Amino acid sequence: MSFNNQSYGNMSYGATQDYGSYSTSTPTSYPTWVPMPIPSYPNHPGYLGLTEPRKSDSKNPVVVDAIPGGFKAINPKDTEFDVVSGRFGMTTNQKSYQTTVEEMKRRIEGPEKLNSSNMACNLKRPKLRNGGDLMRTQLRDRGVELMLNCRQVAFPNKLIPLVEAEAINLGHDLGTLVDEDYPVEDIAKEVAMEAKNKNELADKTGFLECMESLESVFTSVVPPMTGIMPVPSDNKDLNRSMEQFSCVTHGLGIVTSRMWVRQMKEVGKKLTEEVEKEAAYSIPGFY
Repeated sequence: MSFNNQSYGNMSYGATQDYGSYSTSTPTSYPTWVPMPIPSYPNHPGYLGLTEPRKSDSKNPVVVDAIPGGFKAINPKDTEFDVVSGRFGMTTNQKSYQTTVEEMKRRIEGPEKLNSSNMACNLKRPKLRNGGDLMRTQLRDRGVELMLNCRQVAFPNKLIPLVEAEAINLGHDLGTLVDEDYPVEDIAKEVAMEAKNKNELADKTGFLECMESLESVFTSVVPPMTGIMPVPSDNKDLNRSMEQFSCVTHGLGIVTSRMWVRQMKEVGKKLTEEVEKEAAYSIPGFY
């Protein structure tokens, strides 16, 4: 993978604020991924004759709207490659998730470099005598080359089996729980007490400004993820590094980063209240 002319792999950031092969200058309602070398969107001369997505036999409902707040949802159906049963969920509440051609490209050509065996396991495909050949053909027809006997780069971890839509759904549910139950006030009081005990100034303004700056950075860029509108920032280096982080965490790292920064910002606000409350009683070490 080389970085020349401000590009990330096969994904370039042009003057029109391209994010990967998504372009914010497209006239459609949301940016369109253009797989190379064969386009995968309708009405294009190269579209006809492509292998259709595998028909899923899953009877579980497909989750398409579990997007955390602050992100804009898009329908991944147009570039769907497969529908995969979720790894998480109660026995009576199983869900399925769409995976797209673009996601397959990110998993195979991105930092993980997953091979055919890994991809078959991730997609929960049944073991067939020619299953690997079939999947490679389906991907090749959609513009994604999956090399035979390719060695993956990523070390085994619990995130590898998750498709992006399920990882994002996990981030959505975690965000809801954190917003409802994170002990913001107790943490702020503890920080204020620590500063008081050490006879140090609690820099209420500096902490809050730092968290606000971090929040601004995290919300300025949204890498390509299944079901979410990508948004590039003006900083192309930041775009590339956030895209790589998104690839190795399957989107979970992106959606949860905002969540924790948001909570730290709330801690900063409560800390300000605690500091001002202590200052009213003229306790040394506070202002």
